[in-house]
Amino acid sequence: YCTSNHCNNSQKIKPFYAIYDDETNSLQMASDSVSSMFSKGRKIKGTLTEVKEYLVVQNNYPMSKTELFRLLKDKFNCSDRTIESRLKELLEEENPVIMKTKREGKLFYNLALF
Repeated sequence: YCTSNHCNNSQKIKPFYAIYDDETNSLQMASDSVSSMFSKGRKIKGTLTEVKEYLVVQNNYPMSKTELFRLLKDKFNCSDRTIESRLKELLEEENPVIMKTKREGKLFYNLALF
C-alpha cells in the first residue's frame, strides 16, 4: 500500500465482490462462486458465438465500419468497445467469418469466403 502521492509502481487493486448479509446487517466478502458469476456476467452482451451467427446471416456486405457497428449496437445493445473486442476476436480466429479491407481510405467488413 502506497501512502505517497507519487506511487508509479503501485499495482492495480483486483476487484472484489461483497454481498449484504441480513443476519449481521453488514457487507461480507462474496464467495468465489458468487464472484465468478458476477465477472462472467459482464461479458454476456453479444457473446462471440451470437455475434458470429448474426454476421453470417446478414446479406448487406460489404459493410462500412460505421454500418456494422450500428447494426451490432442495435442488435446486442452493447458499447463500441464490446463490438471492437468481438470483431477483433473474430478476425483472429483460425477460420474467420469476416474480413476487413480498406477502400478509398474507409474500413469495410465483408463475409469471408471459405
